Amino acid sequence: MHPTQQKLIDLINKEDISKLSLREIGRRIEVSSPQVIKHHLEQLRKLNLKTVQVPTLGKDILKNSISIDRITFDIPLLGYANCGAASFIAQETANGYLTVSNSIVKSVPGLFALIAQGESMNNANISGSAIATGDYVIVDSNKRSPISGDYVVSVIDGYANIKKFHLDKENKQIALISESKQDFPEIIIAAEDFNQYMVSGTVVKVVKKIKVK
Repeated sequence: MHPTQQKLIDLINKEDISKLSLREIGRRIEVSSPQVIKHHLEQLRKLNLKTVQVPTLGKDILKNSISIDRITFDIPLLGYANCGAASFIAQETANGYLTVSNSIVKSVPGLFALIAQGESMNNANISGSAIATGDYVIVDSNKRSPISGDYVVSVIDGYANIKKFHLDKENKQIALISESKQDFPEIIIAAEDFNQYMVSGTVVKVVKKIKVK
């Protein structure tokens, strides 16, 4: 169980949190982000409804804190990924959460989000969307065995990178291909280095950056 969730359980066992705001709950357990509190309360609600052992956690308390019929859910935001020259180190710890509605992407365990940087995928087609700087890229970490044509987040030399995956069986290599209006060379991974090449997941959705006029 996540440490924040344990702190929430301890707080719930001491007092009725249904009368507290998310910000006030955060102050009580020393978590600054209301979105983080919201996310972990929702996770506890799901655990409780599935009868996983969450001692004395009353459904009525969580119902007052979060609507049961939510139209949105939270996806961990793990920072940035390169669409161009490698410059952002791959991260495993959430910097916050991207809140999206259920119609944008199906809520399944293992999703995470990244912010794209660079223009090497600005001509891609992921369900009709290209990837431009500032766009949110939603990744399914359960899909780590891509097939040719999938768009993947790779970790190469410690850097997170978004490219189109192609398995070149004839030449025993993997090609990570840019799809851009500019000319970017492929990244080639030889068979001898496959064991050091890691796919973090497959891109399942692009949420476009809002352009405020």
